[in-house]
Amino acid sequence: MKKQISMLLLTIPAIILLGWLGMLHFPYVSAPKVTIAVSGYDPRDLLSGHYLNLRLNWDKTDCKQFADNICPKERFKENYRYYLPEDEAKAAEKELFKQNTEAYLEFSLPTKGEPLIKNFYTKKSPS
Repeated sequence: MKKQISMLLLTIPAIILLGWLGMLHFPYVSAPKVTIAVSGYDPRDLLSGHYLNLRLNWDKTDCKQFADNICPKERFKENYRYYLPEDEAKAAEKELFKQNTEAYLEFSLPTKGEPLIKNFYTKKSPS
């Protein structure tokens, strides 16, 4: 009986912690995804690893994906850092240098809270 009570007391904090993490994570998982055009780059920082320093480009962003067809610029920061594994950084840097290449950040946009970067991708622009 004493052993069962001890096990119960040990599992209660774990259950509470998992519930709390789920509550924090759920708004981002269930939030709509939006794609925003980006420009600019800073390929690496020796102290922080490899990253791209990207500035949101609202002029090339399709605002129809947002409520009322209006880009909510005030909800986003002006610049974002997107960290890459070392083996992918060189390829991403070369891709950004190419002409006719468009870069995008995909965000999870919950109704409350800050947007969270989900993905970075590039594609060829129509010539």
